Amino acid sequence: MFCGDIIKDKDGFIYLIAYYDYGHDMELIASNGEVISKSDNEFDLLDDVGIDLKDTVKIGELTNLFDTFRN
Repeated sequence: MFCGDIIKDKDGFIYLIAYYDYGHDMELIASNGEVISKSDNEFDLLDDVGIDLKDTVKIGELTNLFDTFRN
């Protein structure tokens, strides 16, 4: 299962926070597709790469398409 939030930092860079059901619960993915951080909480996920959580804005959301079509 996969879903995620699309965020923008104060410098205008866009990232995807991907949420999973296994292992590291979250990955921070840059707009070029590179996984730049893994963690089990959003604060550490962003702090590891020098992004302050309070300086981000959620600009979109991804949902699991498999759940959408399961029924």
